[in-house]
Parts: sequence; C-alpha cells; structure tokens
Amino acid sequence: MRLREWLVAVCLAAMLTAPVIAQNQMVIDRIKALDASAPVPSEEAILKDLKITAGAYAEAKKQCPPTALNVKSVAPITGARAILSAVLSGQLKNGWSIMVEQSGCGNERLVRYALVQKADGSLLSVRTNEGKSNANLSIMRDTSASAALGAYAAIKKIDASCAGENPVMGETRIMEESADLGPEIYGVRYTGSWVEIWPFSICGRTAEVTVSFRADGDGGAYTNIAPTGVVVLAASK
Repeated sequence: MRLREWLVAVCLAAMLTAPVIAQNQMVIDRIKALDASAPVPSEEAILKDLKITAGAYAEAKKQCPPTALNVKSVAPITGARAILSAVLSGQLKNGWSIMVEQSGCGNERLVRYALVQKADGSLLSVRTNEGKSNANLSIMRDTSASAALGAYAAIKKIDASCAGENPVMGETRIMEESADLGPEIYGVRYTGSWVEIWPFSICGRTAEVTVSFRADGDGGAYTNIAPTGVVVLAASK
C-alpha cells in the first residue's frame, strides 16, 4: 500500500468513529470508489453461491429446500461497518444485499442474503432474514440473539418444558418509520428511527418480538426490546 493510500485509509477509519459520517462527503465518496472498484458479480455466480447457502440453511433448520431462486434486487452494502472494515483491511473486496424470491415447498418467500467477495475473488453468502427489514447485516447480527432470547423467555412461561432448541426466525416486517428516516447509503441509514416485528418459532410456538431502532449517526443503530413487546401467538391446531 502506498503512503497516500495508507493516509486515506487512516483518515477514513478516524472519520468512521465520529457520528457525522452522513454529512462527510469525503467518506461517502471514498465508499463509492471502493464499491466501484469491485463491481457486482454476474447473476449466474450469485445464484450458484446462494443455492448452496439456501440448501445448507434448510438442512440445518430441518426445512424443505427451495426449488427455485429468483434474484429481485442487488444493492451494495460497502458502507456497513463490518463490510467496510473488512474491505479497508484487505479481507474483502465488497459486499451486497441480495433480495431473492424463493419458491418451493408449496409457497413463495422473500429472503435477504448478504453476499461478500473475498480478497481472492471467491464469493460467500449468508442468509440474513426472511421478509423486509431496514436493519443491515451488522445490526441484525447484533440484535437477533437478544430478540430470540426474549421470544424464548415468553414461550417458556407458557411451556415450561421448552428447551429453546433450534429457534427459527420467521418473516420480519417493518411496522413504523419516522418522517426523518434517511435513505439507505451503501447499506447504512444515518438518521431516523423505525420499528420492526421479528417472529421466532420455538418449541412449536411463535413469539413476535417488537424491536425499535434509532440510527446512531455512525452506521449503526440503538435498539430496544421492551418486555411488553413480545407476544406469543396462539398455537395452531
């Protein structure tokens, strides 16, 4: 790495610690350049990797594997903190959010994946969630464990024998968005707040967890799960 490139990387890393990143055009321009240097892979390459990930997830969760995948949208998430840090360190070239319509098993579902391109050019994907969400990969990763724990605690009160094994996150949905919710910029929202419902199926029951988010201005979000924000749905007969 040349001296000038090293200095730019150091300055960028320093700026990322401040909550004014959304207003710093230099940072946005740098992220834009990083994204442009590693263009999105071909749809054929994307689908090849996603089929492997979708099949592995279905097997792990003991679900019917999808028979067809239809890519609906591809968006760069170069600005998401986990992705950006890895790109700056040379571990990754870029990352994208992929919305896919999965069919099979008697239904269709909209599933979001995070796809990254490693330094050697190979691709690796991870299933982020089913349904719609404003939470990027990093935010969802940091919040899903506590949300699942809240769902399990609520179900445990009804079924004391529930061991909480193999929880399955269902179709997420966005319930509210503030008027000042900013646009997504390379996978990040820097202003505003929103509320989502995250359902979890555990021990044959489903609990819906209400999660509130408020952008922290630094690429992440403050989250809150109120004790009263977990509702166990009636068991299906």
